[in-house]
This record gives sequence, structure tokens and C-alpha cells, in this order.
Amino acid sequence: MKKLADVAIIVGVISLIAGVASRLIMKPVAGIYASAFLQFAGVCLLLGIALVLREK
Repeated sequence: MKKLADVAIIVGVISLIAGVASRLIMKPVAGIYASAFLQFAGVCLLLGIALVLREK
């Protein structure tokens, strides 16, 4: 579970960076808009937090 939580957090951070970059350049990245990246980042980060808390 720890590795899955780490993967979810890493994917969330990468998606967050892509969303912020897309918002700054005002163009979709790979055809995906910034709001989609940011919402996906939120889901991934919440999943990672939930998995870390489940271990305890």
C-alpha cells in the first residue's frame, strides 16, 4: 500500500505541475485543459493521503 500511495502522490504532483504550466501558457497541454489536470491532481493527492492514513 505504501508504494501505491507514493505513486498516487507523485502522479498528482506531476499533474499539478502540468496544470499550472497549462494555465500559465494559456494553451492545452496534449489537448487536455488545465482544469482537467488540476482536478485529476486533486483526486490523486486525496487518494494518496487516504492510502497513507489507511496504513496507520
